[in-house]
Amino acid sequence: MIRTALLATIVAFGIALSACGSDSGPGGGFGGTGEIRADIDGVPFSATVGMVALLDGTLNLGNIGQDDAQLQFNSADVGTYDLNLGAGAMGEIDQLSFRLDGVGIIGTVQGSITVEMLSGSGSEGTFSAVAGDGANTYQITNGVFIADF
Repeated sequence: MIRTALLATIVAFGIALSACGSDSGPGGGFGGTGEIRADIDGVPFSATVGMVALLDGTLNLGNIGQDDAQLQFNSADVGTYDLNLGAGAMGEIDQLSFRLDGVGIIGTVQGSITVEMLSGSGSEGTFSAVAGDGANTYQITNGVFIADF
């Protein structure tokens, strides 16, 4: 009898746990990993980033406070978009930044992004841009991002 009750409790607990989920959309919370690669003024750049997720339609890769690169793309969907910094438009890039040795953080000022794949488990795409640090500009070419949620 005790054995049957214990088994029933374990099964009920397992069902309850499996019913719990995230309402934040595909990918759940910030827990994935990703990679951002590009050539910056012809010099290869690569950063493995944490804080990767797709939350409320915003694709997030990295945090410039802890990683060497960050990409945040609002209203993410498959397609090609001009980098539309701060305009409040579909496909707005809130953040595309890189931390360079000897330079510091540079942020993009214009360019484009192509989201080639976007699903509940990840996203991939390409980008090119012009970035600056307030004094100099940098050409960002051959940009690639890979996100695993």
